[in-house]
Amino acid sequence: MAIHEQLRAAVDGRRGLAAADSICEACVTLFSIDAAAISLVFSGVTSGTLGSSGATARVYDELQFTFGEGPCLDSVAKRAPVLVADLANANDVRWPAYGPAMLGHQIRGIFAIPLVVAGEYVGALDLFRAQPGELPVEHLAGAVVAAELASIPLLDLMDSDLQAAVNDPDSDAWAEFNVLSRTEVS
Repeated sequence: MAIHEQLRAAVDGRRGLAAADSICEACVTLFSIDAAAISLVFSGVTSGTLGSSGATARVYDELQFTFGEGPCLDSVAKRAPVLVADLANANDVRWPAYGPAMLGHQIRGIFAIPLVVAGEYVGALDLFRAQPGELPVEHLAGAVVAAELASIPLLDLMDSDLQAAVNDPDSDAWAEFNVLSRTEVS
């Protein structure tokens, strides 16, 4: 079975957070990485981790929100993948706090693929690996497919927030939906 078919099978029948976690777990299995997480960032403001392959992946991912720097934030800001083959490379000083923290967790390679919904860059699929080295081309292509599939759980959450807002206009659901669905026009 091809990588894209295996990724689609990971989401099949799952919704929301379960689908997000399943995508991350499939990435670990398919791409020979140690952890994966889906980060959300709206309008340059950090929002947090949507899904993860486990507790350690969530820690790795959320550290970038603690430090205000990291692969997801750069991927969204640059609207492009961020591929770091070796965080221990002395010439790479892009994350003065996050980089050493990840090295402290024995993570050497980090790869962030932007998550795009309706043309808006809203986060990234972050892949973490203990071994340094480039991500093989076929794994990078698979990660792009996984990032596209990661929009499904986000759309599920937006739908559930909208339904909750309609059913209970006095709840906080309108505010939550507005944060997830806000677009800016300049």
